[in-house]
Amino acid sequence: MRIEVLCFAMVREIVGQPSWPLELPAGATAETAAAAIAALHPGLLPLLPRVRFAVNEEFSPGATALREGDRLALIPPVSGG
Repeated sequence: MRIEVLCFAMVREIVGQPSWPLELPAGATAETAAAAIAALHPGLLPLLPRVRFAVNEEFSPGATALREGDRLALIPPVSGG
């Protein structure tokens, strides 16, 4: 299946682009998609435990199953005031 990956802030800096299509096997979850992305961009590994997922613009747990055409956002922790 094909999904669209959206990256924000530090994640975008690490992967070098704001969005792109990603091919995944059927039954993939947000966590397995993140692992596939980290395999392509190893600099993302230390950040993954703190990244939040959003599937189709709704915050979602890592175990959320993905479907063809979904949009998966990887959102790093944000600080500031």
